[in-house]
Amino acid sequence: MTEQIAQVTGLPIIIWSGQRVTTTELLARQYGTEPRRITDNFQRNKDRFIEGKHYHRAASNDLEILRTSLRGAQISKKARGLLLWTKRGAARHAKMLETTQAWDVFEALEDAYFERGEEREKFELLSTVRDREPILIDSVLIMT
Repeated sequence: MTEQIAQVTGLPIIIWSGQRVTTTELLARQYGTEPRRITDNFQRNKDRFIEGKHYHRAASNDLEILRTSLRGAQISKKARGLLLWTKRGAARHAKMLETTQAWDVFEALEDAYFERGEEREKFELLSTVRDREPILIDSVLIMT
């Protein structure tokens, strides 16, 4: 399991609609399969995937922004669209692939990629000293 965690900690962090996601190519690489198998699984089981819940679709301007900002994801210039898999979508692919490696890697993704993002995002919601400055000033003024 330690090997799988090391494998996923080097992934480029992709945030889409406020959650961590991964590309088909990165998911296939992690699961030890070809991107075509991920795509084929999706095509054969489209009714089991819900856009916005299991995946997001990036196209045109959004795709161009991703391409320039995520060099580590290596998004082809020929791509006209890109599927971004959420934690739930990645779990469905692990289930469909039915390999030990896919399940081990998904568990590592859960622990070291998807969950870490949720944990960090919770802390980002906490206020900062700068956020609290007006309250401090008001309380000082009230006291004087």
